[in-house]
Amino acid sequence: MVSAGDTIAVGSQNGSVYLYRVSRDGFTFKKSNKIRGVQPLVHLDWSTDGNYLQTVTAEYDLVFCT
Repeated sequence: MVSAGDTIAVGSQNGSVYLYRVSRDGFTFKKSNKIRGVQPLVHLDWSTDGNYLQTVTAEYDLVFCT
């Protein structure tokens, strides 16, 4: 469950990750940033503390973002 102030990430086929800030009790999202990539993403997840984002590309490259 997400709540106001949380950040969610959405990976795309163009290799980019879009970050959205959650507001209004978890029902409204506003794009806050874009991390550009070049290879399609097949997996995306957050670290357990929520400080790091990890993606895996279609070429099996592992990318970490802070």
